[in-house]
Amino acid sequence: MVRGVERKPVTRLLVLTAISLLCRAEQQNPEEIAARMRAAEEANRKQAAYFLYREDVHYVETSRTGTPLIDRTHTYEVTFLEGEPYFRLVEIDGQPLSQERQAEEDAQMRDVERYRKSTPMELRRRQYVAAEEDRYRIDSRLVVERMNLRFVGEDVAQDRKAWVLEATPKRGGPKPRRRSEWALSQRITYWVDQETYIPLRVEGFQLYDFGLKSKGTVTRLDFTPVEGVWLISRIHGVGASKNGDRTVKVNLEQRYSGYQKFRADAVLIFREPE
Repeated sequence: MVRGVERKPVTRLLVLTAISLLCRAEQQNPEEIAARMRAAEEANRKQAAYFLYREDVHYVETSRTGTPLIDRTHTYEVTFLEGEPYFRLVEIDGQPLSQERQAEEDAQMRDVERYRKSTPMELRRRQYVAAEEDRYRIDSRLVVERMNLRFVGEDVAQDRKAWVLEATPKRGGPKPRRRSEWALSQRITYWVDQETYIPLRVEGFQLYDFGLKSKGTVTRLDFTPVEGVWLISRIHGVGASKNGDRTVKVNLEQRYSGYQKFRADAVLIFREPE
């Protein structure tokens, strides 16, 4: 009886050890996946730069008590104008623009075209880079270099097998100083395609107030393949935002469709030199 009792812990230990080894074998290196994801994103971005598309922006704002404040949809056709994207407003709340508003948009487009034609390329390139520095985005470079990475497991996204990674700010690490460093204020989950290492889905959870984003805001990005290039299909953010001295609930959905590749040779000022 004594020997039997002694054998049970040993047997249990062997079973637990086997399970541990099996789980360890299934684990993936999150740093390696993230590094390959970053490289895949950079290569994909160079091809994505040549696509024209339609953008539908639906913005809903309510008070803390649920009172509707704003509910609007703006639709843009995104084209190239002198080497830069140009967002041309074409609809408001699903309706074509009035003749007066259409005339205003036409005049604005002509003004932008004249400015871009008369401004040296290098100056415009610097201006574009400066504008990008103040734009909200999830920068995978910051994620790879400045955040803790954890392998969560496997899942399916866009009907494809994906690795799931979680990125969190390092304890005592740098705080974001500008809007382009938004990632450093979030807990980010990636669904990374096991074949291409392209992120198929990204979800960010706001850990504390930063800029116009309040703690608890959730932002999700979904991507879709078009002519062999992975392009954004939807951005959906739900949370709170500061509006003057008050905080309101915000639901922002941006949908992207009608992708067409710009076939002609073009000098895009926002492309990095080869």
